[in-house]
Amino acid sequence: MVQAAQWGWLHSSPKPHKDTRLKMYGGEAIGIERGLDGEYLLDALFTVGPTDYRGGEESPVTWAELLAYGQATGAVSEAWEYEAVMAMSKAYFRAKREGAEGVFIIAPVDRGNG
Repeated sequence: MVQAAQWGWLHSSPKPHKDTRLKMYGGEAIGIERGLDGEYLLDALFTVGPTDYRGGEESPVTWAELLAYGQATGAVSEAWEYEAVMAMSKAYFRAKREGAEGVFIIAPVDRGNG
């Protein structure tokens, strides 16, 4: 979940800036690790779209979108995989919203466990 949250933080535009953190860092994906177990689930999240827009508001992806993706591609098929992708979408969404609050919001990968 931390990697999904980190992407959300990177995709946030902290007040008062208009650019995303990712753009501010010159496109460098700070804190993103490659080759992790389960990375295919993160790939699924970004293929579906990490968030959705309903009523003009950004929100986590819908179960219907995840189910349609899984049925169409076969990339996810187990209940736990769907649950993991949904949890990642929620983590991404929360971190993106939090990250937009200002430049001093700590990156998810740098937060303590307690």
